[in-house]
Amino acid sequence: EEALRQDNDSVDAWIYLGLAKAKLGKLDEAEAHARKALTLEPDHTLGRRFLITFLKDQGKIDAAIEQCEELLRLQKESAVAHCQLGLFLTHKGRLEEARGHLQRAIQLRPDYAEAYYNLCAVCTKEGDRRGARRNLELAIRAKPDYAEALNSLGVLVYGETGNLDEAERYARRALEADPAYFQAHENLGIVLEKRGRWEEAIQHYNLALKGHESSPRTLTLLAWILATCPEDSLRNGRFAVNLAEKACDATGRRDSKPLDVLAAACAEVGDFDRAAHAARAALSALPADPRQLEARDAIEARLELYLERRPYRQPRP
Repeated sequence: EEALRQDNDSVDAWIYLGLAKAKLGKLDEAEAHARKALTLEPDHTLGRRFLITFLKDQGKIDAAIEQCEELLRLQKESAVAHCQLGLFLTHKGRLEEARGHLQRAIQLRPDYAEAYYNLCAVCTKEGDRRGARRNLELAIRAKPDYAEALNSLGVLVYGETGNLDEAERYARRALEADPAYFQAHENLGIVLEKRGRWEEAIQHYNLALKGHESSPRTLTLLAWILATCPEDSLRNGRFAVNLAEKACDATGRRDSKPLDVLAAACAEVGDFDRAAHAARAALSALPADPRQLEARDAIEARLELYLERRPYRQPRP
C-alpha cells in the first residue's frame, strides 16, 4: 500500500497487494487488485496467473476459464495454462475440450503429474475407471509423494476390488507424503472402521476434523462411529448428536446421510422419538434412484429399531 501511495501505476505493487489480501482470505479484494494490475499491463502473465488463482478460490469458474483462454493467447505453449483450463472445463462438464487441453499439457510436459491427475477426473466423469486408474498411476510415477493421487488411487482400488489392504496402504502413503491431508485421514479411518479397529478409526477422524471443523463429511463420519460403535467405551452419544447437528446444518438438512447419522446419535442418547423423526427425514431426502435402494433398506431397518426403543450398533467384522 505504501508503494502504491508513491506510484499508483505500479503493476507489481497491485499484484503483491492482491497476494497479501488473498492470504487474509479477502479474495474479492485480491481479484480487484489483480484486475487493476492487468488494466495497467494487459500482457502481464504473472498477474493473470494470480487472477486465475483468485477466481478459482472464489468458485468463479466461468471467469477463470476466460482468463485461462487469455493466458493461452499470450503463452500458447504454457503447460500450466492448458492444465488449469482442462480442470475448469471438467468442472463445467465440457469433457472433450478438457481432455484436449490436458493432453496438450502432457505433450508439453510429459512428467506433469497434476495434468495426469486432472485427466483422471475427466475419465471418472466419463465412467472410464480403467483410464482413471491409469492416469493416477502415471501421476504417482511422475510425483511419488503426490498425496492427492495416492489417496484417490486407494479409493478407486477399494471401489473396484474391495481390497482393504491396498486401500489402507495408499491412504498411509498419502499421509506419509502429507501428514495433514484430511481426506487421507478420513479414508484411512473408513478402512480401519471396516476392519473393526474402532479406536484407530476415531483417532484419524479426529485428525481429519482438525482445521476442517465445518466439513460435513468429516463431521458425519466421526458422529457415526461415536453413535454406533459396538465398543461401549468408545461411544459418545452427546458429542455424536452435536457433530451430526452441525453436519445437518451445513447441508441444509437436505442430505440423507447426516440425517441418518443424527437419527443414530439421538437413539444412542435415548431420544428415540427424535431419532425416528430424523430417520424419516433421511428417507425423504434420499433421491428416487434404484442405486439408493440399499441405503433406503438400511435406514428403514434402523427406523424399526428406534420405534422399538432400541439403538443401532454396527456389526463387528
